[in-house]
Amino acid sequence: MIELAEKKKFINWLIQSVSLKSREAYWILNYLLNHEFLLNKVVFVEDALFTPRGLVITDQTISGSGIEMVKQGIKLEDANQIFHEIRLNRKETLFFEVKFEGMYQSKYFLSVLEENEYQPMDETLKETIDNELNTYFKNEDVKYQLDTLLKEINQALEKEDKALFLSLSEKYQELKKCK
Repeated sequence: MIELAEKKKFINWLIQSVSLKSREAYWILNYLLNHEFLLNKVVFVEDALFTPRGLVITDQTISGSGIEMVKQGIKLEDANQIFHEIRLNRKETLFFEVKFEGMYQSKYFLSVLEENEYQPMDETLKETIDNELNTYFKNEDVKYQLDTLLKEINQALEKEDKALFLSLSEKYQELKKCK
């Protein structure tokens, strides 16, 4: 969780340094600065519109309306509605996204940016992770089977059961080739 002081530093810097597209965005930022309880409920993320309650403001260089909010899948673009929603639902977490030119070069922005738990995962990345997990679990399963066969081979040797020993040894060699 990001400290309140860091959030205030970022918002003050944002107000002074970035030309936001919507003047109402400045009103909302100032409102948050003056209401610490609300600011404590703000989480700065990327892809805020994927969250249950997300607000996006942009600077002049980013296309779009400049201010938009989503609340349980319902999109709001009217600044008065957005402000009203923030004020009335002050106990709920507000996921806040700020898009501006050079945002990833801003130490203030990076100091408050948190992971968005609602952000959809890139399908290629998801597929890669799934494949790596499947490979890992298959390898672990083969290791377990090999360990089990080794124990059974040792027991066959102790019992001097040549037929069982040869059968288990053959299975062990086949399984080892699959690894």
